[in-house]
Amino acid sequence: MLRHFVGCVAVCLASSAWAGEFTLSSGLSFSEYDNPRVLETGMPLSLGYRSGDWRLDASGNWRDQRSAATTTSPAIKGYRPLRLAGRTIWVPVTGPRPDGSAARVSGWGDLNLGLGRSFMLGELEEGGSLDLRAVVKLPTGSQAKGFSTGKTDWSLGGSYSRSMGPYSLSWTSGYNWIGKQSGYATRNTWSSDLYLGYGLGDGLDLGLDYAWSQSATPGGEASRTLTLSTGLPLGEGGYFTFSYLRGFSDADPQQDFNFSYNYSFR
Repeated sequence: MLRHFVGCVAVCLASSAWAGEFTLSSGLSFSEYDNPRVLETGMPLSLGYRSGDWRLDASGNWRDQRSAATTTSPAIKGYRPLRLAGRTIWVPVTGPRPDGSAARVSGWGDLNLGLGRSFMLGELEEGGSLDLRAVVKLPTGSQAKGFSTGKTDWSLGGSYSRSMGPYSLSWTSGYNWIGKQSGYATRNTWSSDLYLGYGLGDGLDLGLDYAWSQSATPGGEASRTLTLSTGLPLGEGGYFTFSYLRGFSDADPQQDFNFSYNYSFR
């Protein structure tokens, strides 16, 4: 399956002859988790390439975790959802360390490779757009630090978007094939989110996003999060984004702050 995915990527790039636009994105995120209490600082990094209706991207996340616990606690089995570059990926829940000890760990997580195709529906001003996307998560992160399951995950999804004057609306849904870990009871999952945006003019945007994700642990509570975001152009080819995420279940981080700067170049 991976060979087929890489083959599709190669065909798309060869046919476009690299006549497209590159986008480099990075920033900082600050998160707080419970049970046990963990503070995390992240630096997401992604590189995207678009040519016509095709889009290819690679993304990863450098993470620094500090446990506020003063005593050891047993490891937590299962997974939790993480919003990265506008989509949900699944990462293992193992506390600050797989052995449950209170410590500080840092390093890169898994590598995500995505391939997408956009379709216009109806007239440009009155119609919407449909985006189809396939993502593979490669286990490049450290299992010892709890940053990877050591397994390859796959996901397929689609989103429908439409603009109505200053308002924009999009609905996204997808299915995730979770790599099975020995000793962990996991299942494949569905995820979905609804986004409403409003443009204030001069490139300033406000957004509200409600996301739902099925638990990867059988019988586990589903993930439910609400995200408020704002963004504005900053420099030629640049865009600054700030977002605040709040979780409403035990599977979610308590709160998450994210600052990011995107720069596009040809």
